[in-house]
Amino acid sequence: MPFVVPNVVRCAFLGTWGGTGKMVTTLDMLVSDPSGPMAREGAVDIVLPDVRDNFQDHLVRNFSAFYKFNGMDWLDLDSETGRTGFLLPKATLPVAGGDVGAPLPPAASPLVTKVVAAQRGARNGRMFLPPYAEGSVNEHGVILAADVTVWQTRVDAFFNGIEDDVIGGIQQHPVVSTVLTRGPSPAPGIPGPPLTGEGRRVTSFRYQNVIATQRRRQKR
Repeated sequence: MPFVVPNVVRCAFLGTWGGTGKMVTTLDMLVSDPSGPMAREGAVDIVLPDVRDNFQDHLVRNFSAFYKFNGMDWLDLDSETGRTGFLLPKATLPVAGGDVGAPLPPAASPLVTKVVAAQRGARNGRMFLPPYAEGSVNEHGVILAADVTVWQTRVDAFFNGIEDDVIGGIQQHPVVSTVLTRGPSPAPGIPGPPLTGEGRRVTSFRYQNVIATQRRRQKR
């Protein structure tokens, strides 16, 4: 059965690296219209272009020149029959990164923590961005403090652009989707597939000062 999270849409920002390698950055968004379920389709169609535009405007333009944004896939998790769709890049906003410095390998990515309000059982989410400029990271994978400050400003602008930008009564904000119920376990010690979840509100994005390598991702 499909994973269902009420009022949540999953966005996947699709990019290519060096013309061939695929890169995906994911973000869940709560989209809620008090007018009722018949109005949901219209609400989703209004909010998602705004999310895409903010991603291009505040983040894509600052990525490595090796990166190209190809569009945004989306899936409405609100029901088992939720719609899916794809948005092409907005033509008047950047589709390629503007940082011409030599980048780190694709397996080394900046990490943004999606901070949720402190509550029992709550866990922060993670969002991986395209590789960073090699000259801005020391031999231990630590990003220069000045660069962290600059990028924190950029992810703050992205967050503010998609947070509670109410249009016609529609509510929107980033969430971390948490599993509430699962299906039967396929084998001892193996969790069953997620069935239902809850979107927990993200209160901020926090740009981490250490590059997330493949090994670091696997430890968490």
